[in-house]
Amino acid sequence: MTNAKERAGAVLKIVARSAGAGIKSFVLTTLAMGALTGLLLACSIAITYAAGRAAMLLVALLVLAGSAAVWWIVATKRAISGALNTAVQQSELGRHSMELILDRLLHVHAEDEHGERGRRPAEVAERLPLQKAEERLTAAVDSVLADRSAQTDVRGWLARKIRAASLRLVHRITLEELRDEDAQHGGVDLIQVQDKLAKKVDKKLIKLIQKTARKVTRLAVAALLIVSLAGSVALRVLLLP
Repeated sequence: MTNAKERAGAVLKIVARSAGAGIKSFVLTTLAMGALTGLLLACSIAITYAAGRAAMLLVALLVLAGSAAVWWIVATKRAISGALNTAVQQSELGRHSMELILDRLLHVHAEDEHGERGRRPAEVAERLPLQKAEERLTAAVDSVLADRSAQTDVRGWLARKIRAASLRLVHRITLEELRDEDAQHGGVDLIQVQDKLAKKVDKKLIKLIQKTARKVTRLAVAALLIVSLAGSVALRVLLLP
């Protein structure tokens, strides 16, 4: 069976390959945000035109500041989401990440018999209450996240972000599966959880990635529209001669 170090190396290679897709998403989002900013500037200046130059200057600064903040939030989020989506679809990043987390937590081997799996950590974890299993799973994810990539350039930075996002999402999915297993059987068989997730974690991960990216984009853009247009109207009312 592939050991934990090899799994960690595989995950790093996958996220490195997907960094290009993330950079492409970042550039496309930047272009879209530039077009939206131009449209908002035109509308806001038109609204405040009658109030004079001071109102137009203030509203332009408001729109530019808000757009810059929203651009960074949305562009980075969509870059990470785009790279994650590519990595999951092409290289089963979700399955690799899940196996890495469970290997770090338990050192469990599927071929061992129940109650005798792996080394001592696995034997203890199989008898843990659900709450303890969740705590140790979280600790395992934190431990994996602490591992650093040797790359220090932009692609290396993005690769670390992709890897961290993948591990956190897989952590969330695994927690849900642990709770379902406990609710159905009054305890958690970690090998069964791993087997179940291996078949569906990538599909779950894609849905979660897309849902999260859409939610962040909609909320951020809606906030920008409201602040820009409401600010324009307020400045027009306050500064209109």
